[in-house]
Amino acid sequence: MLAHEWLQAAVTSLPDASQVSLVANPGVQAPATVADGFRTHTAMHGAEGALYRDCFVDAVAALDLTTQVIAADELPASDDLVRSLGLAAGRPWRREHKDAARAALLSLA
Repeated sequence: MLAHEWLQAAVTSLPDASQVSLVANPGVQAPATVADGFRTHTAMHGAEGALYRDCFVDAVAALDLTTQVIAADELPASDDLVRSLGLAAGRPWRREHKDAARAALLSLA
């Protein structure tokens, strides 16, 4: 299944969905040229992150939804609700799962 098909299926299963939250760095811009992207190892990872973020935002927009891009350091602190979600979800419950839960809770606020 392609990413856009997966995203469409996920959104379709949530009929009241109007927004998708994405934990990523909204301030990182894609490099101006491919050469700039390959200039350093760090630049390559930054370019990759910007590419995935921008593709995801475009895919969400194609479904007539908005995307809230949130930097991990702007998420609310983890609390008892996030811990309870982790217990209910079971393992694995790593940082990326906690961040996704925190982003979802932020978008519901």
